[in-house]
Amino acid sequence: MFKSRHRESGETPPETSTPPSNDEAMLPGEMDPSLPADDPRIDAARHIIKDHVIAAMGVSLVPVPLVDLLALSVLQLRMVRKLARLYDLPFHRSLVKGLVAALLGGLLPTSAAMSAASLAKVVPGAGTTVGVISVSALGGAATWAVGQTFLRHFATGGNLLNFDPETMQDYLRARFQEGKRVASRLRRD
Repeated sequence: MFKSRHRESGETPPETSTPPSNDEAMLPGEMDPSLPADDPRIDAARHIIKDHVIAAMGVSLVPVPLVDLLALSVLQLRMVRKLARLYDLPFHRSLVKGLVAALLGGLLPTSAAMSAASLAKVVPGAGTTVGVISVSALGGAATWAVGQTFLRHFATGGNLLNFDPETMQDYLRARFQEGKRVASRLRRD
């Protein structure tokens, strides 16, 4: 109400040192300087990515080994479809499946770790616990990385036909490391 009163009167509200609430707090990567600052779709894309990261972390609760990874890949495809739709780009499921696989193939040790974590669920007790926690963290981080990578590509004028997974590997790796911190923070919240 305070801020809107100032906006209506044309006054500039005084600066405050109040930190943003958890809902307003910026997630890492949201200030990526390569993204156009004046594009209103960026905020909507961030929400799409965050929602899918949360869902990806929940997928780890699927008790059947490897089914969780299948569900994770479906979530990532859905996320890219929503991002493409946001940018009015045609979506080609088979093309995107290949692009996401190529992207994540560049994170080969992580992909192998996710498979091992998923398979650990066959061991009752500790194996299930380790599998759930590991798939949650790695799946959330991978989803964040994929989402941020496609967001950057789409926001800077790219489309699915000119997306080159090989040239995006360094960016993806950085977003994956960032995604680990995001997943950890989201798990705490």
